[in-house]
Amino acid sequence: MFTAEAAATAGILTVTLLLMSRPTWTRWIPLARPAATALALITLGTLTGGSANPARQFGPALWAHQPVYGAHLWVYLVAPLAGAALTALVARYRAYRQGHSSRSGRVGPHGR
Repeated sequence: MFTAEAAATAGILTVTLLLMSRPTWTRWIPLARPAATALALITLGTLTGGSANPARQFGPALWAHQPVYGAHLWVYLVAPLAGAALTALVARYRAYRQGHSSRSGRVGPHGR
């Protein structure tokens, strides 16, 4: 359950970051981001009953006053944060590697 929720958030952010990485791809963000979110929601609904939205899980748990809702609430609150953090770490590592490899003596696009 934790892995599915974290992976859903990571997938949505990965789609967004990939499209933001190239100026010509940014025009596809308004179409791809909702599609990635819809795919995550459809998948999570059948796997975990989750919604990839911590507020969506927290609200019913708060108002239900039933231990069933609160038992696994931490998964729905922590997993999206973990997925986002993992995506950020991977993106930072890739950016570091690209910057580091360009300084290792390779000739860049401007002949330096």
